[in-house]
Order: sequence, then structure tokens, then C-alpha cells
Amino acid sequence: MGREQTKDADGLTAQWRAVINHYLADPQRNKKAAYQQVYDPKRKQPDGPLRAAATRLFKNSAVKAYVDRRNADVAAALELTQERVVREWVRLGFFDVRKLFDADGNLLPIHQLPDDVAAAVASVEVVAVKGTGKEGEPVVHVKRVRLWDKRATLDAMARHLKMFGDEGEGEVHVHIHLGEKLREAKARADAARAQLGEAGDG
Repeated sequence: MGREQTKDADGLTAQWRAVINHYLADPQRNKKAAYQQVYDPKRKQPDGPLRAAATRLFKNSAVKAYVDRRNADVAAALELTQERVVREWVRLGFFDVRKLFDADGNLLPIHQLPDDVAAAVASVEVVAVKGTGKEGEPVVHVKRVRLWDKRATLDAMARHLKMFGDEGEGEVHVHIHLGEKLREAKARADAARAQLGEAGDG
């Protein structure tokens, strides 16, 4: 990293603070990229040493405390909580396309969509056809409804809240947890089938 500058009241050098600012401004929260912006802007150094240096920097107690404080300030200002992130994730993950339509199969007007449905809609493309409807208004036909793919954004928000660990740690834990649940469910199903077989033999 070279010779560091004088540290400020937060225990940070100007270079460290610059790295942190790049890191916090990046939705992907890429520590190596933020470090490279400050210490290797011409991209002359190999990735391995840069990644290792970035990891060491963000383990520094003063850096960690400052990042945590900045994250907390932003989260409070935006009312960003784990509950809110999970709620939005559930809205997308369990979105039911049938809720876009009424009982007759007609697409609901945008202002009549329930909140959970509207949250999953990215855009509604409409085409105004010449002519008038029953009340003299232009006839409007909906051409396409496009739904949000918010996974990347929600992942970034989750990383902001440290719901996932670094380098995909959270995803690994989620997969392991789901795998365990599936194995438990299979074991219960096998046991139930075995009991039914015994009952049939009797």
C-alpha cells in the first residue's frame, strides 16, 4: 500500500476513506475493486495481491467501525431493514401472475393492482388505438406487462445488511439449509411409506 498518510479522528487515512467511499457507492460491494480504484487505478497489479490487501484493509478495526456506522446511517435514513428486504423478496418469489387479471380474464387497471402484485411489475406497455370507447374516450389496449427481476438489487441490499457473508457465504448456507430440509422431508416420506407397507403386509 505504500506509505500511509496521517490518520483522522476516525482512525482513517485519506486513502482508506477514499476506498471506503468507493466501496459504499458500489451496489455490488466489491472490496477489491474499491481498493484498486485508489491504490492501483491503472490496473497494473495482479488480482491476488490486490484482493489480499483489500481483505486486510477491511479487517482493520477503524475501517470496520466506520463502514458499520455509515451502513447504519444509510439504513436508518432509508428505513432499510432485513424485514423489509425479505418482504420484497417474498413478493417477487411468490408472485402469482393470476392476480394481474380479474375473474373474466381481463388485465386489471394499474391503479387496481394489489400492492404485492404492483411491486413485481416493472412496466406496462400500452398502445392507444384510434377511435373512441363507449364514453368517448380513446380505446387503450395493454400490449405487454414486464415483471421486475430484482434479485441483483435485493442481493446488494442484503449484503448491505450483512444478511449474507462475503464471497457468497450466505448463499452457501441457504443451499445447505435447504438441502438439509429436503433430506429430512425425504426421510419422513420414506418412513411413512415403510409404515404403510408394514400395515399392508399385516
